[in-house]
Amino acid sequence: MNKFSDGFPVDAFTLPAPISFLALYTQRRWPLVNKGNFNLQRDLGWNSVLEVAYIGSTGNGLTDNYNGNPLVNDPRPNQPTLPRRPYKFVDSGITFANSNGRSTYNAFTAKLDKGCSDGVGFLVAYTWGHALADTGTTLSRGPGNRMPQQSLEYAHTSFDVRHRFVLSGHWNLPTPAALSGPARIIVVGWQLNGILTLQTGNYFSVDINRAVRSCAGTRRPDPVSGRDPNGGPSGGRSPEEWFDTSAFQDPAVGTLGALGNYSNIGPPTNTVDLSLFKDFPITETAKVQFRIESFNLMNTPQFNASNARHEAGAFGRIFGTRGGLNRQFQFALRFMF
Repeated sequence: MNKFSDGFPVDAFTLPAPISFLALYTQRRWPLVNKGNFNLQRDLGWNSVLEVAYIGSTGNGLTDNYNGNPLVNDPRPNQPTLPRRPYKFVDSGITFANSNGRSTYNAFTAKLDKGCSDGVGFLVAYTWGHALADTGTTLSRGPGNRMPQQSLEYAHTSFDVRHRFVLSGHWNLPTPAALSGPARIIVVGWQLNGILTLQTGNYFSVDINRAVRSCAGTRRPDPVSGRDPNGGPSGGRSPEEWFDTSAFQDPAVGTLGALGNYSNIGPPTNTVDLSLFKDFPITETAKVQFRIESFNLMNTPQFNASNARHEAGAFGRIFGTRGGLNRQFQFALRFMF
């Protein structure tokens, strides 16, 4: 009895246990990332330096895992699946690992750094960045699966942050010269510190289950002509409607939807952290530092991502804030020697 068919055991695909398949291309390339940067620095006096820079990188040959046994598209719904697969001996997907992935990152940075002088020091930094990719990383979600047109998934990444501004500084509070004795011990040596962070949100994809098609792949809505899927509603963005939900519609019959990958931007991060330090010298080399620290002092809500399922009743709504980013205070003693 012939136990093999097309090089496979005849019962390999009929076992009761679930089976998954992985195929590795024998001529895969090693991933290659090229990086470059260019910066200019200028001494502005008052112990301060201005720096502007360009930072960029390109990735090629990145590992790309995709379904190599997809269903051939058929505009008619509910058609048999096996006849429409490239490898007709198995009616399931086969994960192919290849080196087709690519990525690009471009960023402009500006930084003003003032070292401590006259009791004042600060750092102001701004970054404009743009990250694009058609494959995921070990640190982020990958794009959808739309083989054989995987290149169409080339878009913003989930870790793409377009704008980030950070202002940090400290001020050694002056002490009135007339103070002496216990009053001077209490008042002298205080330091005020602060960090302001303003950052745009991360990108996310809008998906949908309601699609009439007979092909496998990541499904997304179609954009409504004349409307911006990433635009805010007429009344402005709010947790009740983070984006214009009327800018989406069901995909055309037989398609996976025309909306791109990671099409929408999520809520930003806006925080102010403030602290107050006081040093109590013990010896020439040892001291105790009393610290009062606050995080997100203004208690600005840092919202979670919105509901991104098109057919959901809560589509576009936000129901909570990110954990650990509410206003917090803490007191501490630090011994330094």
